[in-house]
Amino acid sequence: MPKPDLMKHTLHLRKGDYDKIREHLRGTTITAADVVRGLVSSYVDKVVDAPVEVKPVEGLSL
Repeated sequence: MPKPDLMKHTLHLRKGDYDKIREHLRGTTITAADVVRGLVSSYVDKVVDAPVEVKPVEGLSL
C-alpha cells in the first residue's frame, strides 16, 4: 500500500487518550498516530462524500 501524502499538524487531545491508544496497541505494529490518522481520514471522507440535505423552511420560497 502506498504511503499517503502527509502534512504535520498539531492536534490537542484529552489528557491520557493518546497514551491509552498506545497502551491498547502495545505488541502490534500499529501506532497511535496510525489510529488517529485513520479516524480523521474516515471522518473527512464520510463528510465530504455525504450529500448535503437541505430542508425547506416554512414560508420561504427559493
